[in-house]
Amino acid sequence: MNALQKLLAYLSYCRKANGIHAAQSKFIYNFLQAVFYDHNPYPDFELIEHARKQMLCNAARINGKSIGATPGKDLGSVSQLVSRTAKPQKYGRLLYNLMQYVAPATVVELGTGAGISTFYLAAARPLASVITIEGVKEIQQIAIEYAHRLSLHNITFIHNDFDIALPKLMQETRTVDLAFIDGNHTCKATLHYFDLLLSKKNEKSIFVFDDINWSKDMQQSWKIIKAHEQVTLCIECFQMGMVFFDKALSKQVFTVRY
Repeated sequence: MNALQKLLAYLSYCRKANGIHAAQSKFIYNFLQAVFYDHNPYPDFELIEHARKQMLCNAARINGKSIGATPGKDLGSVSQLVSRTAKPQKYGRLLYNLMQYVAPATVVELGTGAGISTFYLAAARPLASVITIEGVKEIQQIAIEYAHRLSLHNITFIHNDFDIALPKLMQETRTVDLAFIDGNHTCKATLHYFDLLLSKKNEKSIFVFDDINWSKDMQQSWKIIKAHEQVTLCIECFQMGMVFFDKALSKQVFTVRY
């Protein structure tokens, strides 16, 4: 998606976006309050952001190539990778608040990257099992190193292609309470991972899709996911979309200003 297309997509989002007081459902209001608008300065935030600063000062080159939607691209240095791919603090806090809200036992993340999002997920619920899959070994090693520095011991790191690792994981996993899909940003791949994860969802599961406006392809995948028959509520901002499966919730899409 070029700069003009992204600008038009953002302007479209701004026209649809609502604040918390536009929520007519008590469930949505409470969810937004707890997840999007909880601004408490949890101590974990400072620790993780300190790790980010350390990464941004790390000029070591990464001997590997990217895979997924942009295969073969030089990864550059640790600093460049984090600057280019790590989620801003704002969205790390969002994931942290979501973990606090859901209180999941099992979390699956597709796309570890340098690990910033993984750290926010793991720090929020130390008793949760956070399973994160990364296709590039050299990138995964960075996340493992900093997870150790942060004393985050509830993360299981899997190195493999998503298409190999996720089906195997779904065979071994009883249920997925929370999923964060942030890798291989193509429509076909995203829908495939969604279908695999659906096999282990429960009524209270929440799936989060990142970069829903990253490309026309991702916009199309998000449109299809929102319309899926098993999906009830959808809450979206410009960066991320969340889907719920609770049959007690009304079928609707709420676009939140964030």
